[in-house]
Amino acid sequence: MKKKYLKFCDFIAKACGAFAVLALLLSILVIVELVFERYFFQRAITWQTELVTMLLVASTFIGSVYVLSEKAHVSMEWIYDFLSKKNIIRLKIFTSLLSLLFFLILFYFGFLMVEEAFTKLKNFYFIIKFIIFSNFILFWIFNG
Repeated sequence: MKKKYLKFCDFIAKACGAFAVLALLLSILVIVELVFERYFFQRAITWQTELVTMLLVASTFIGSVYVLSEKAHVSMEWIYDFLSKKNIIRLKIFTSLLSLLFFLILFYFGFLMVEEAFTKLKNFYFIIKFIIFSNFILFWIFNG
């Protein structure tokens, strides 16, 4: 059972990494299209800026699942050289509790945003905001 769960988490992490790369590539293409339209056709369209912003936020939060699963995030291992084993454990517990608090706060406000997008918005932006704000909850589930 544990192997299946770990395999499932690994699959989800790789899927999140693939989504992050695709979101970044799509945002690059949209920016190129934005520049092309603005300077060659003299038209300023606002949806590109909004879409790129949402894609970059989604890429950051969803991509962090993959980064954490590969242990590729920034860490400061040299601090451990100055501490005893007991203090290293205390530091790890403290940082874990601090991270848990951060993710609980992120989950709460993400839930409020998803609830607002789900109940109050009844147009096209409802779909976009619901997808983007749901990432906060996914980020908390897979990283918390």
